Amino acid sequence: MAIPAFPTRSSQVFGDQVLARSLQGRAPLVGQWELTCRCNLTCAMCYTDCFNTPERIRQELPTADILRILHEIQAAGCLEVTFTGGEPLCRPDFMEIYETAHRFGFLITVFSNGTLITREIADQWARMPPVRVEISLHAISDAVCAKLQLRPLNVEAVRLLMERQIPVTLKTVGTTLNRDEILAIKRYVDDFGPGVSFQFGEHLLDDLTGSGAPLRFQLSDKDLAAIERQDPQLWAERERDGHATYPDDFPCQGGRYKFHIDAYGQLQLCSNNRRASYDLRRGSFLEGFYKALPSFPCPRKKSLAAADPIPSKSIHLMEDHETAYTLWKDAGVQGRTLIHLDGHLDFFWIDDHPPHKAMDSGNFLYPAIREGFIRELYWVIPDGFWETPDQRQKLIQWINEMIHARPDSAGPLRVSETGIHLLLMGCPLTVCRLESLPRFIKPVLLDIDVDYLLTRHIDGTGLFPYFDSDYAGPWLQPSHFLRRLRAVELPTDFVTLSYSVNKGYTPLRYKYFGDLIQRALLDPAALVEDQPPAGSAARVYEQVCEALGRNDVPSAREAWERMISLDPSYRTLYATPAYKEEFLKQWEPALREYERLMELDPEWPAARQNWNSIIQNLKKSGGTIMAASTEQLDFRFQKCPTMVARRVAGEMVLVPANRQPNQEPSLYTLNEVGAFLWEQIDGRRTGRELTALLGKAFTVDSAVAEQDVATYLSELRAIGAVQTI
Repeated sequence: MAIPAFPTRSSQVFGDQVLARSLQGRAPLVGQWELTCRCNLTCAMCYTDCFNTPERIRQELPTADILRILHEIQAAGCLEVTFTGGEPLCRPDFMEIYETAHRFGFLITVFSNGTLITREIADQWARMPPVRVEISLHAISDAVCAKLQLRPLNVEAVRLLMERQIPVTLKTVGTTLNRDEILAIKRYVDDFGPGVSFQFGEHLLDDLTGSGAPLRFQLSDKDLAAIERQDPQLWAERERDGHATYPDDFPCQGGRYKFHIDAYGQLQLCSNNRRASYDLRRGSFLEGFYKALPSFPCPRKKSLAAADPIPSKSIHLMEDHETAYTLWKDAGVQGRTLIHLDGHLDFFWIDDHPPHKAMDSGNFLYPAIREGFIRELYWVIPDGFWETPDQRQKLIQWINEMIHARPDSAGPLRVSETGIHLLLMGCPLTVCRLESLPRFIKPVLLDIDVDYLLTRHIDGTGLFPYFDSDYAGPWLQPSHFLRRLRAVELPTDFVTLSYSVNKGYTPLRYKYFGDLIQRALLDPAALVEDQPPAGSAARVYEQVCEALGRNDVPSAREAWERMISLDPSYRTLYATPAYKEEFLKQWEPALREYERLMELDPEWPAARQNWNSIIQNLKKSGGTIMAASTEQLDFRFQKCPTMVARRVAGEMVLVPANRQPNQEPSLYTLNEVGAFLWEQIDGRRTGRELTALLGKAFTVDSAVAEQDVATYLSELRAIGAVQTI
């Protein structure tokens, strides 16, 4: 009889098959057990050292309970278990626990600092081998070891394990204290040869008290990328992890086939999620895994969501950022921490003595601090502000200038690797990137300006994207921003979100970023596509710009009307470059752009008023009125019904019929040539046909006639007398 063949399967494949057969789609295959928080080291970035105290150690599970729970998880079908700490070898009963687990048939991994691995332990592991032993190696120089408060690697331990063919992984976590040694550590590990591998960890965990202390040493994603880019293997791993994709319904694996047990017998989803626990000292493992864990909250949702929805009443969307001050005041906000994500620190000194400078979007944080709304301020800056030494120096210089303006109320300034620190009127101010924020326990005020995603650098027009002729577009898309925001897990109960289109901070084409962010905060499961939603004013505004780009004014006007019917706030001088050209004193382009606006919206007085203002200012200053664009002569013109022409005392007079109440009446007198042209405008003739008629009726050079008619028509459009069709 033939011997049956049993296929060899990896534990991963086997686990997938078990899950597929499970009716609930759950099976406790992989466990991590934090046997103790005690340790013989006190590493600066350790998340368990805060519980390495005699009182806490006395509360840890005794041997009997650990062995009982081991038997329960074996009976439940657990395949792999990792013993960690603290330092698990600090437990006097560790080898008894290990031997029991090995006898039960677990695949065992041990996390250790390596300092307590002796020849005797290595020999025991050789008889009952673990899958691997992972040893921490965060520094190789005495200086960095001292900074991190740890001991150099126990090289003898590595040698003992290698001799016994026990796989070893040497692990390094990147921190601000060892950043300059990371690549040297990897080369050091590589020199051990086969049997020893290197593992680089990018992220630190907060300590078990939630103090945020270890997170002070967290490297930014940009710093991590800069390090990993220098090593082909590390960079390839980063690229692979960064491009990993999961289906939309891919759930968190904690509680599905993984679980975590802490030193006190609390069953949890994972070591990074201890929000809820099931006490294994009082209940069974089966009940905890199958009944309790599925109900535990998890910050990882099925799509981009990594936070609970924020109630709609807690999110306030506005155009002008200074409205945040009024909202805080009306809500009775006092003594709060503010996280201010903005391309600008909206703080400028306001004289407390009359006459007071009006509060605006550039200074509203001053009264908010002065009146006690804010007791601690974090200005989260765009990455570009901290990216290069030049930009960093300009940022420091700008803050120094602010300090020098009121040295009695600001400073001193301190610069660290992660940011800038000072006091403003007694309020601590930290200037940093998003990933450098500490971990907060209490809810904070979250204040987001859309221009945070748009402002690329700190000097010149870079601070005002609308006015930047060479603007390269957003440095951060909404979906990426939301991922990063959720990763820092800010607790908040009050969100202010500003469009800031006015004054040139946010170009109108990116106003919809505010809508996407608001929607995602209200519904973390919502898909963010970084595009204007279909049917929105933002999408129609794109059509306006496309039509203007190909000089299709009728299509642009039709789209413009649809746009402002969807959202009247899109009817703004910032919809075209008109106001930018005026601000930059580029008079000819400004007049031309205002004329285009008047073509789009003849009934809207704002563009006409600004056009007239430029003309009047040029006349008053003795400047030259720039030649009007002759491109408009290709269009047909018709008289606006809101302008009435009358003959008074032998002169042609235009009288506006739609002036506002209490508005001073305006009359426009036409000379002989102007009156002639007015009578020729019938809705059928183009500007060039009017020019031809002018040339026949009056002796005038054709080029001069063309420019005169263009100027005349521009002036008529400016007062709302004619429009193109």
